[in-house]
Amino acid sequence: MSGKSRLKGWFWLIAVAVGVLVLMGLTRGPSRDVRPPADSPPPDSSVWTEGCPEGMVRIGRAGGGFCIDRYEYPNRAGEEPVRGVAPSYARR
Repeated sequence: MSGKSRLKGWFWLIAVAVGVLVLMGLTRGPSRDVRPPADSPPPDSSVWTEGCPEGMVRIGRAGGGFCIDRYEYPNRAGEEPVRGVAPSYARR
């Protein structure tokens, strides 16, 4: 394979790759902002706690859902959850 042929092959490979990337960007469409408007009322909290024990909230999923603690370990309002803690340590 000569140097010109190899160069031509690389050119077409790059051209096709760039074309694919451009088409992927065009077909995604505009991003949608899914946040509710600032003036909308907060959702009814009973929807989020329905069927869950006290202190827990429902996480809805298509085809089901589950309940989680409102506050993860250390389980106090206003504190961020601690990461990297073994469940046995968090139960103490």
